[in-house]
Amino acid sequence: ADSESKGKHDNHQKLQNALGEIESLNEQLEEEQAARSELQAKLSRANADAAQWKNKYDMEGASRVEELEDAKRKLANRVQEMEEALAAAESKASSMEKVKNRMNEEVEDLLLDLEKAQAQASNLEKKQKKFDQQINEWKIKCDEIQADLDKSQRDARGYSTELLKVRTAHEDTEEKYEALKKENRALTAELTSITDQLSDGGKSSAEVEKIRRKLGMENEELQIALEEAEAALEQEEGKYLKVQLELTQIKQTSDRRSAEKDEEIETMRKNHQRQMDSLQNTIDAEQRAKGELLKNKKKYDSDVADLESQLDGALRTNGDYQKAIKKLQAQLKEMQALIDDESRGRDDMRDSASRSERRANDLAVQLDEARVALEQADRARKLADNEKNEFADRAAELQSMYNNIANAKRKAEGDYHALQEEIEELENEAKAGEEKAARAMAEVARLMAELNSAQDAASTADKSRAMLSKQCVDLQSRLEEAEAAGGKGLKNQIRKLEARIMEIENDLDTEVRKSTDVIKAARKSEKKVKELQFAVDDEKKTAERAQDTAEKLNQKLKKLRMQVEEAEQSSSQWQSKYKKAAVDLEEAEERSEAAEQALQKARQRARASASGAPTRGASGAPSRARSRLRTPQHDD
Repeated sequence: ADSESKGKHDNHQKLQNALGEIESLNEQLEEEQAARSELQAKLSRANADAAQWKNKYDMEGASRVEELEDAKRKLANRVQEMEEALAAAESKASSMEKVKNRMNEEVEDLLLDLEKAQAQASNLEKKQKKFDQQINEWKIKCDEIQADLDKSQRDARGYSTELLKVRTAHEDTEEKYEALKKENRALTAELTSITDQLSDGGKSSAEVEKIRRKLGMENEELQIALEEAEAALEQEEGKYLKVQLELTQIKQTSDRRSAEKDEEIETMRKNHQRQMDSLQNTIDAEQRAKGELLKNKKKYDSDVADLESQLDGALRTNGDYQKAIKKLQAQLKEMQALIDDESRGRDDMRDSASRSERRANDLAVQLDEARVALEQADRARKLADNEKNEFADRAAELQSMYNNIANAKRKAEGDYHALQEEIEELENEAKAGEEKAARAMAEVARLMAELNSAQDAASTADKSRAMLSKQCVDLQSRLEEAEAAGGKGLKNQIRKLEARIMEIENDLDTEVRKSTDVIKAARKSEKKVKELQFAVDDEKKTAERAQDTAEKLNQKLKKLRMQVEEAEQSSSQWQSKYKKAAVDLEEAEERSEAAEQALQKARQRARASASGAPTRGASGAPSRARSRLRTPQHDD
């Protein structure tokens, strides 16, 4: 979208520039047309002057024919120059018209390019939307596959917990079976000893009969209990085998499902890769056609990277959830152990043994936790030491940076004072240049006044010349009339008139020389005025350059001040970070000390529990023996 808006803005800017150029060309064309009209007016005036001079020279006669021919040639040359200028103006106007047409064609081409670019932008937007839809579909499929995988993992964990329960029950039944076997062997040994005693005749027959009946009953009870235990053991073994078969089937199904899901994921990945390759090819083709599609590709790459980062985050959260599930399973196992302990609470010795075992397990867990905490504290202490060293190095670097910045600041202040002095010198030079320009302008005004006076004198000389030429024409006409009359008495008058004509011509020549001298002086004054104007312009340019250099120096000075302020801010930020790191280091040291204290307490509790457990086990064996001796007397 940014590239499209940028392209639209560039095309619009090009269109505006083309329209501005067309307007400027139109203005130039209008100016050329005005110049053409002025040249035509000058040409008409020149033609009128030529006709006037022609009539004048026809009236003056043959004596001025050569002058008229010269004037005619001059006028012809001037007319030719005017015609050439007119032709040049016409050619320039035609070229301007051609340029105008070409610019119109370029504007139309730019409009067509703009429409094509807009169409391509719309097509690219459609392709981008399709690509976004495909990405969303793949996301949904990935979520479904992840959900199926989580479900299969939960089922496997449930079956594993059931298998553990069955194994524990099987082990309990085996222990009971072994205990019953031991009791049966003990009873058979007692029975054999009693029969031996009967054979020896140590006791009466009635007591022996009672003991035999009692032992027989106990033997039958033990036999029944043994049969029940064997039946329960067979049932538990059957359950165990059944659960093991179910677990193998579940593992096979889960492996098969996972393999199928992996194949589906691989096929989807390959399809997605093929689609990505095709899209990449289309993007490369569009990129060769239009370079701005590279930005869209970068955007897609960034989106894919974001999706991968999101997927990594989801996997991390999944791992956290699995850890939490394991913790819950451990808690569930502990609760199951507590329930089993409550069910076996009838026997005091078993309760005490189970409590001691649980206590030992808890202490072992606490010991492991304390070890882990100690290791974490050691790692945190090491990290804190490393951070402390890094922060110390960073503080040294910051101090050196601060010193460098202070030196740069002092140097910048010295440069600032030097620049201020240079600015003052430049301002003084600018003032001197302005004074020179004022003096030059006064000189220009004086020379312009002299030029105006010279031009007035030239105009008066032209007027007098015109009057003398008219008088000459009148005298020439009178001479011609006198010659036509043919009077001898008029010869003296003719001589006088010729002398008068010579005087008038001499006066005319003197006036012409004066006018040429005045024109030369005017040209010299114009040259001097132009030179003074050039000098004034140079002084102005030097003053402007000095002002520009002063402004640039002020900008550099401002930039240096900003850099110094930014450096001071960065140094203050690093100092605050260093203080914060020092506080974090102190907190980490406190946590490590607390962890060490907790570890010492856990070790003490472990030693105390380890020393108390054997005494309870030793006291439990005589109590069981006493209970066995009490039971026959009670039955008796």
